[in-house]
Amino acid sequence: YGYIRGSNPLERVLLLNEAEIEFITNFKQKDKPDSAPVDTVFPSYSNSSTVHDLLNVVDNMTTDGELFEKFCCLILEANDFSKVKTTKYSGDYGVDILAEKEGITYAIQCKCYSDKVGNKAVQEAYSGKSFYNCMVAAVLTNNYFTNAAVETAKANNVLLWDRDKLSELIDKYTKSKD
Repeated sequence: YGYIRGSNPLERVLLLNEAEIEFITNFKQKDKPDSAPVDTVFPSYSNSSTVHDLLNVVDNMTTDGELFEKFCCLILEANDFSKVKTTKYSGDYGVDILAEKEGITYAIQCKCYSDKVGNKAVQEAYSGKSFYNCMVAAVLTNNYFTNAAVETAKANNVLLWDRDKLSELIDKYTKSKD
């Protein structure tokens, strides 16, 4: 383990091992269409990754929200979501990903945080759902939610997909590669 330094685009002083550095570097350098298969974006992790491996990589994306959004798109695609696409990175009305599954449209706010996610993300997803004319609002994170976020989500029928749900999504992806 060591610090990343130099001209690497990941020069955010993250503590990573060599495999994680390779994964993130390859991921950032891919110029992928919105519907690229997961394998084409992170080939070094496609066949042998465990949920734990990928969660460790995700936890190191906390300084790069756009990268986390792309990762979430790929994981959602691997979990039978269709029409998965990111919204514009800035001015997205509180929604990072639009997706569909079984005829239901989703407006998804992605939060890669080192701390619990608060109710602001829930409020953003809720308002973005209306803006994008989606049926369901959701917040997807690598962490967990504050009590206030849980209360706000219940009151507004917003799905909260926490670290456990992200693990399930990653697990389905990794098992599909066996």
